[in-house]
Amino acid sequence: MLVRAHSVALFQTPATEIVHGLKYQAWTQVSRWMAQRMAAAVVADPEWPRPGVIVPVPTTPRRLRERGFNPAELLAGRVSRALGSPMVKALDRPLESP
Repeated sequence: MLVRAHSVALFQTPATEIVHGLKYQAWTQVSRWMAQRMAAAVVADPEWPRPGVIVPVPTTPRRLRERGFNPAELLAGRVSRALGSPMVKALDRPLESP
């Protein structure tokens, strides 16, 4: 059950360029900075309890082949380590139609 959601940035410049760079240009090095910001937002909010688990949203098989990685899983793993909460692949994506 989703209890709470939080954003660390408005989805506008420069955040859009950073997210698009990670997803479409394989700027995987920015994932460290992004994950640090996400984890810091959780730690800084006294009303936000530490998550029991971090769950990445699965990507499509086609996107995984194209990119070679799942950006959400990359970020989730880094946030998981920063917060000391386990990452659990609990979601499934239906297969794409041909």
